[in-house]
Amino acid sequence: MCGRYVLAMRPSQVRSMLESQDMQVDDAPPDEGSDAPRQTFNFAPSYHGLVYRGEYQQDVDAGNEGVVRRDSDDKTSARYKLETMQWGLVPSWTKRNPDYGSLLKTINCRDDSLSHQGGLWGSIKGRKRCIVLAQGFYEWLHVGKLRTPHYVKRRDGQLMCLAGLWDCVKYVGECLLIQCKRPPPPPAHSLRPDAGTNHYTYTIITTDSNQQLKFLHDRMPVILNAGSDDMWKWLDTRSQTWTQDLQGILKPFTGELDCYPVSSEVGRVGNNSPTFVIPITSKENKSNIANYFKKPASKGESATSNKPSRSDVGDTNSSIHAGIKRPHPASTSQDEPAPKRGTVNSPPKPIQTTISATRNSPKGGGKAKTPTNKKITSFFNSE
Repeated sequence: MCGRYVLAMRPSQVRSMLESQDMQVDDAPPDEGSDAPRQTFNFAPSYHGLVYRGEYQQDVDAGNEGVVRRDSDDKTSARYKLETMQWGLVPSWTKRNPDYGSLLKTINCRDDSLSHQGGLWGSIKGRKRCIVLAQGFYEWLHVGKLRTPHYVKRRDGQLMCLAGLWDCVKYVGECLLIQCKRPPPPPAHSLRPDAGTNHYTYTIITTDSNQQLKFLHDRMPVILNAGSDDMWKWLDTRSQTWTQDLQGILKPFTGELDCYPVSSEVGRVGNNSPTFVIPITSKENKSNIANYFKKPASKGESATSNKPSRSDVGDTNSSIHAGIKRPHPASTSQDEPAPKRGTVNSPPKPIQTTISATRNSPKGGGKAKTPTNKKITSFFNSE
């Protein structure tokens, strides 16, 4: 299953990347405005994405008037274009706009459901095939009650060209929209198209997961290489029939992919951040709490501090290293013994008198008599 993907590029950027891979692009929507696709790192169902398809005479029946049919067998016989469509296929025979819950049922189409006639896809698989453009997609790993989102992208950095189907519906009169109980945040375009206008929608085809992604999910989108023979066969709808060759194109991707866990914030529809495609264990991911702690020194490496020592501060001579012991100064004379370091005597502490427990001290706390003290009467002669 593919329920969330990334398309954060402008149509002009996508066009340049496709043309650099020798893919013909005759028309593309504007980068801004009401006809521009959604640009987000968290592309959800009901958003308007970017689709690549070939335009032939039979598309006039879907509302593309003025398309001229080309009879050449070359791939340039068609007019290839990038077009804005809504994710979640609405069949052309639908009389009312489906609610969000019904739209979720048609965001993916199983490859095995196309192997037999009839069904929802029977009327469009022969003549309405397209390529859904993405930078990568998300898938959730379920371990008990824990759901961990993973981001999957091409290792070579190229766009993901996902096999898809499209359809066009025109509502006549009032368009009825049945709101679901818990509607998602409103997308860039309204879920309710104007009455009498063509409304283009698409679905992404899924197949069995390859060996690299089997641990994550049992299904993955069908990924085609840009400019490959399989892609041109898929886009060539002139025969308007479904063949075994087309069925054989729908197989697991054999190229190299990158797959890693990312932030759980991507699980909330409406959130959008470039950090959603950064590995959760990366140093660039600010939500990784491990980045706030210093890693211990590995074996064979000394855990030295990067701070300069006291002797290094202000020292311009880089040849002098910190921690060198200063030598003892040599004495002026070899015969003269080194002076002994004398001890410094502290001044005597004053003697403190104690209070007697058996005799009271004189009142007033006078000073103790000394031999030099004389009575005042000794200064008078007594005769």
